[in-house]
Amino acid sequence: MSYVNQERRDLQQGGFFLVDLDAGRTIAIPLPTTQGESNTDTLVVAPALRYGVTSKLETSLRGSGTLQQSRFQSSAQLSASGQQAGFSSQTETAWNDLWLGSQYQIFNNHAKYPNLLAFADLAVLQRGEGFKPAYAQAGLVGLTTYTVNDPLVFSLTSSYQVSGSRQFDDGRTLQQGDVSSLSGSLGFAVNPEVTLTSGLSWRQQQAERLDGTTVSLRRTQTSASVGFAYAVSERSNLSVNVTNPISGEGGSTLSLQVNRKLGVLPDSRVSAIRERARQRVARQQRTVESKATDTEANTGTVAETPKTTEILTVPESP
Repeated sequence: MSYVNQERRDLQQGGFFLVDLDAGRTIAIPLPTTQGESNTDTLVVAPALRYGVTSKLETSLRGSGTLQQSRFQSSAQLSASGQQAGFSSQTETAWNDLWLGSQYQIFNNHAKYPNLLAFADLAVLQRGEGFKPAYAQAGLVGLTTYTVNDPLVFSLTSSYQVSGSRQFDDGRTLQQGDVSSLSGSLGFAVNPEVTLTSGLSWRQQQAERLDGTTVSLRRTQTSASVGFAYAVSERSNLSVNVTNPISGEGGSTLSLQVNRKLGVLPDSRVSAIRERARQRVARQQRTVESKATDTEANTGTVAETPKTTEILTVPESP
């Protein structure tokens, strides 16, 4: 979940602004046309579901929805009669997009190379106020490399997003600018539960074209971020992050992310295997003792109970 504030002045054609998610991913949020001054608050909710296919391959399904409130003031501050010019506001809610993704671990604990991840996403559906739905018009590819030098974690992510084209309800076509980004972060593990984070990022968006005519500049932006992550439990953790632009256009972003692991955890899986093995040995022991009791009852002698040795073989957790 992210909160973003944007301020615009003078006459500006409605378009999109970008909100950074994790790992080089961004989402495009529509902006209204401005004549005068506008201030817009946007709350972005971006749920995601990830599934580990193997120890190296992961698939994901994510989407985003927005609650947006915009406040407007016309260019003229005062009318001829001295009365204030018109003020207005509008509030909108929308479901924006749906993405399918995958991530693959190329290197992990390699003797020579740092850890390396590759990821790719496809926008299955994109929607927006004033636009027709778009299907499979955008995609994203990227790489993340990281290394751990306890208590520090260094990471570097690069990504490229093909933004595709969007069609207005009136038939005009907007070619969104492709987005490339590079971001680095440093994490410091204060203790097993708390990690402090900081980072720098650079992003470039190509010029947008409306019906083949360029309507915006090629934009670059540099941002800095600070935050922290907290391990609530073995299954849950949360992180808070604040991103501020150092250069270029844009507003501050406050993000809250909550992760919850479902299913059997790797360590819990090992414990379950060990417990089942202990129960199996106990059943075998009871069976042997039962046979010994039967022999004693039938012969009147005490049979020696064979000794059993508990051998537990547990596969490595993925």
